[in-house]
Amino acid sequence: RPIFTFNHRYASTNVSKSSSIIIKPCNTHEELDECVALQKLVWKQSSLDIMPRRSFLIANKTGGIVLGVYNNHENSRVLLGFVLSLAGILPGKSGGIYWHAEMSGIHPDVRNQHIGQQLFCKLRDYALSRNIKLIKYNFDPTEIRNAHLYINRTGSIGRQYSSNHYGLFSPSRDPVPFAGRLHMECWLDSPHTHRCLGLNTSNINRYGTYKPKIIKEVSLPAGMGQWKSTKDKRAIDAYQKLDKHLLEASDQNLSVVGFRKERDGTSVYELGNFD
Repeated sequence: RPIFTFNHRYASTNVSKSSSIIIKPCNTHEELDECVALQKLVWKQSSLDIMPRRSFLIANKTGGIVLGVYNNHENSRVLLGFVLSLAGILPGKSGGIYWHAEMSGIHPDVRNQHIGQQLFCKLRDYALSRNIKLIKYNFDPTEIRNAHLYINRTGSIGRQYSSNHYGLFSPSRDPVPFAGRLHMECWLDSPHTHRCLGLNTSNINRYGTYKPKIIKEVSLPAGMGQWKSTKDKRAIDAYQKLDKHLLEASDQNLSVVGFRKERDGTSVYELGNFD
């Protein structure tokens, strides 16, 4: 069978209008192959670190879901992004099922058009239709664009932080740069999530707000994005400070409950207690 390669024919397509977007489950081998190819394009990992089609297939067959974002282009449907969610069981006697969104990718040519938020909202709809009330995932806190989407737009909270989450790169075995991950939780029917999604805001708490009290703040310099792209040593220095402060916050059982950018471009993670 020939190796599937990603089709770039939509590179300049404008998909800012939601009417041009179709979000649906990816079930066929061909659809899953497209997701694998887009994964390679977005992350540029070695073949040993790529999740193969069978991982996507297993997710579909064991209570998870693979959703694809499509745009109609020249009378054909073109994949713009996807999310792969695995089914998980909460620890403890009560148990309970949740989805772990292990991977989500949007083609670089169509970023900053709110596709990621539309994809998450559709994932939420599918989860609630299956009586799943919690979605978990993790992300690199040095990726500021993702921080704004996940924390401010979807209502997720950073429950915990871990350093060197994925270990070493294959096959070089070199340390992974910026390897720390925030472990996120989105309680799909919580007032906090409803506020961030702009849904019904009638059930506010006794303080008149959904947002917990901010106890601690952790910041990243304004130049972090550029430093990372140019492999400037200042990016590593800033990351190490962030890593240290987020680990300390986790030890204090503080969660990331908010995110903002200052006028000078500094990014600030807001931490507090979230029940």
